[in-house]
Amino acid sequence: MIQKMNKMNLNLLGVLFLPLVVSYDAILWSSDASNLEKDIKTLVDSANPRQKVYLIGVEDFNLDNLDKDTDESSVLHSIVSKKHEEISNFNGVSIPQNNPNVEYIEVMLETLDSIKKFENDFVAILSEPEAFKVNSRVKRVGLIDDNEGEEEEEEDPRPRSRQNSKSKSKSRFRSSGGASLNFPVILPPYDSKAASPKKPDSEWGSCLLYLESIGLYVFDATRKKDLLGIGAFMDSRSGNKFSFGDGNVKCDDENGEYEFTIEATPAKPLNAYRSGMKEKSSFFSINQPISFTLKIKNLKNEWRLVDVVINDDIQIKKGQQEWLNTSLSVKPQSASPASVLSLGVTGYNGYNYACSATNAAVFRTNKKNFDFGLVLGNVQIQTTGVLKDQKAKFAMLTNDCVPTFSAGSWMGIIVAVLLISILTFGFLMLNSVKTIDRFDDPKRKQMVVNVKE
Repeated sequence: MIQKMNKMNLNLLGVLFLPLVVSYDAILWSSDASNLEKDIKTLVDSANPRQKVYLIGVEDFNLDNLDKDTDESSVLHSIVSKKHEEISNFNGVSIPQNNPNVEYIEVMLETLDSIKKFENDFVAILSEPEAFKVNSRVKRVGLIDDNEGEEEEEEDPRPRSRQNSKSKSKSRFRSSGGASLNFPVILPPYDSKAASPKKPDSEWGSCLLYLESIGLYVFDATRKKDLLGIGAFMDSRSGNKFSFGDGNVKCDDENGEYEFTIEATPAKPLNAYRSGMKEKSSFFSINQPISFTLKIKNLKNEWRLVDVVINDDIQIKKGQQEWLNTSLSVKPQSASPASVLSLGVTGYNGYNYACSATNAAVFRTNKKNFDFGLVLGNVQIQTTGVLKDQKAKFAMLTNDCVPTFSAGSWMGIIVAVLLISILTFGFLMLNSVKTIDRFDDPKRKQMVVNVKE
């Protein structure tokens, strides 16, 4: 009986000390369909110049993401539309350190489309970053007792040079690697867990930005065939997101310099149509994150937007309409000073600025005949004095982009002035009418007119 109990205890201890095996979701696809039947470890170990292996680590990836991405031009859609293997119990694979034919790439789900297309023969495995690890171990000399010898310590799960691949892949869009939040854009996002009004970062100062939509326009630089109202929009209705992390908000009250970096990622391709028209074919499309910075300076008695900077390349694809006859690209640059001035984003000290739709900040493209425009929709900015209790709030004093007298007000005023002028002129004319007394003679017998009923 005692021997049986000892065996049971040993078996129980063995179960308790079994290594914990974590499985991940993964996708395997290849230019050669026969590779889908092979073991992943075998495929990685057999990587060679004729058939490279790509290991793609995507943060928070699972097979449910396949149903969320319906865009036909996305990487996930191109994968699932071809022959592939979905693995729900992937135990991970080691990254060989001495094989240059195995490449590790780490991206976020929102920037998955930024990876290059694989050419020639290849094998690709997509899973979470934790599924790809280094099998080698490094030795470290003990620090307490030299007689204890050397102790072994596991290296970081991914090689140091490749851990930076995440930042490299995201540096194309200046992503700060922070939280991914839904539109509208609020910087700092005090309405979420990413930022707390009770514990603000020193870089945030007391500024606040609210941006409900972003309009992306293409203009005919010659203005010969310009069509007004052709643009694509990012707003809160399509599941678009923006990123928030280190460097997105820099508000320096002492020097009077303020910067808001907006990093917006569309949930699906942005197709441009003519405003108010129901057209089936688009003029152009944009399918990538958009990153730009608003730079504000504090002047003597007011603050003003002085620059709008595009941080990353923007690729504009030609649509089905013939108006845009070529695809365009926009390099990182500042907007033209005249267009920045026309935005009119300014306010007196202590005031915030609000506008339903600004004018366009204009940028050059790679084609001389076309310009690119950026429009801020339902935007509100305050540089200092933001109220921060339980929730951050704009101050009551607001400088609106609509002037004191709008176009409708001026129409009413002008019509009223014209009407009053005409009525006054008519009254004066009638009042100046006098009876004719040329033939009246008081000495003559007056004329009597008998009136009979």
